[in-house]
Amino acid sequence: MSNTDKPYEVLITGAGFSQPARFATVEEAYAEAHRVRKDAEAGERVTFTNLIGQTGAHLVLGIRINGWNPITNTWLTHADLWSARKPSPDALTPIPADWHGVPLPDDWYGKSTAV
Repeated sequence: MSNTDKPYEVLITGAGFSQPARFATVEEAYAEAHRVRKDAEAGERVTFTNLIGQTGAHLVLGIRINGWNPITNTWLTHADLWSARKPSPDALTPIPADWHGVPLPDDWYGKSTAV
């Protein structure tokens, strides 16, 4: 599987771990990020399946959404970081395209930017 098959990544972090999960659409990535955030804000251990198919329940401290940019062959931040230690009202909100300063694919935001 290449980065173009699943070009969106939700990076879930906590004390001593950082686990990515990849998704085919931006909508799937944002739905998973918001699900994890909701459970983490409730103080629960969050169950998720990582990139290599392992499922675990962890105390989540941070969530980042990245997108694969095939033009530059790099992962770029797609949304503002959510942090349990420093919550922000902008967390998991898409970053404007002009913030990156590099060319982005035409479908960077998928079907909509509102999630």
